[in-house]
Amino acid sequence: MPTIFALLSGVRRLVISFRGDPLWNRFTDDARAAFCSILALPSLRCVGFFRCTNVPAALIRHALSDYEEVALIVTELDPADPRISLLCRNQSRPTATLHHLAIENSKDPDALLILVMDEMEASLRWVKRVELSLTEPGTLDGLEKIAVRCSPTLEHLVVNLNDFHNTRFDLPKLPNLRCLTLTANAKRLRVPVAMQDVITTLPKRMHHLEVLNIIVKAQFEDYHHYRPDREMDEALKNLPCLRDVHFSTSLSNSAWKKYEFDKDMTIMLPMANDAGLLSFSKWSSRRRYHRMIHFSN
Repeated sequence: MPTIFALLSGVRRLVISFRGDPLWNRFTDDARAAFCSILALPSLRCVGFFRCTNVPAALIRHALSDYEEVALIVTELDPADPRISLLCRNQSRPTATLHHLAIENSKDPDALLILVMDEMEASLRWVKRVELSLTEPGTLDGLEKIAVRCSPTLEHLVVNLNDFHNTRFDLPKLPNLRCLTLTANAKRLRVPVAMQDVITTLPKRMHHLEVLNIIVKAQFEDYHHYRPDREMDEALKNLPCLRDVHFSTSLSNSAWKKYEFDKDMTIMLPMANDAGLLSFSKWSSRRRYHRMIHFSN
């Protein structure tokens, strides 16, 4: 065991994944002590829960209060809410301030929202980046309240529409936000309707926005052509601090279809194009399944 921990001494990012019966209850005393030792590593800065069921609330509270980046991806709380002892604090590790929180595809958004909001005053007052996702059409399940509570320090909001991109949804007012990223999975390469609707509301909701990232992960290579969209173009024009509208697309290996999409965006948004705001890149679909994607390097 000492040899293993010597190898882990420089670990900065940890992703935990388990399903089924509560993991904590299956631990022996030695396994529980080893797990706590990993959580107490002085180098550890990022902790994620990926496709986890029956996670003790105490474990998530510990993560929110002890690490710089926390990701709760397809995570479900243990309904029994067991009272577990986490002797994970290491006096030699520096005090961490949470600045990045990701909650996506939650199986129990109401319970997670209550848990996270309870930690707001103590752990979340310096959060700069929040990632959320739609789990059903037209709603963020109240999780947008987290972004609102973090708004004094929040700089970057990421919203993953998943497959629910044809139903309008509302974003909260975040007047201090500097960067907004919208991502969606689409069958055809296009800017989904829900994204277009959100963009038209940005001048009233995020007046100081500087960067808008639009990521579209397309399933098929057939392509939807666009005409100029005056309402969307006007909205971008009315964001006085805006300096970049970046489109990133994933479309197999069809460079020609991507070229058509990029060209059509300049036609769809003529004023934004004339102002030099538009930029384009290719998004690697392999990143979608990388469990460390939510953490900084």
